[in-house]
Amino acid sequence: MVTIRKCNADDIPLVLDLAIKSYRETYEYLWDDRGDAYVSRFYSKEILEREIAMQGVSYFLVYTDGGAAGYFKTTENTLAPGENKDSLEIDKIYFLSQFKRKGIGKQVMLFIENLARVQHKTQLWLKVMDSSTAIPFYRAHGFTPVKSTRLDYPHMKDEFRVILTFTRRLNVLSSP
Repeated sequence: MVTIRKCNADDIPLVLDLAIKSYRETYEYLWDDRGDAYVSRFYSKEILEREIAMQGVSYFLVYTDGGAAGYFKTTENTLAPGENKDSLEIDKIYFLSQFKRKGIGKQVMLFIENLARVQHKTQLWLKVMDSSTAIPFYRAHGFTPVKSTRLDYPHMKDEFRVILTFTRRLNVLSSP
């Protein structure tokens, strides 16, 4: 059974632990320093505190019978490709390796789709590294690539610098 719960400030230590572990498991191969500089820059208690308190930014914890499996972050009304302001960005979506390929991602994606529809969003979007094994998952959920960008982070291996932007149009729930 999968349970999804919106995070609050009390969840920051768990989110931070999941974020660092799952990021390293997923993307350590991109870096010549194992991702240390990137993790130090983007994954801190202070950043999480600030983001969890921000209007329009939501973190969610994902649990299974086996415990905390991962987390995801959504951001409302960020400018998606094509400048669609009625969009919901899936800014982060990570699971610990032992919970991957068990159908959890599918349930999380359905949750995000429903969240977006209730908020009257017309588009979902996300960014993913072009070397990511998650690309077939996003394609299976109706996402299509619309943009390719070359990243310029220190310590990133040259052959892994391309990030793709994917979008998906949604049918919005109509009001009764």
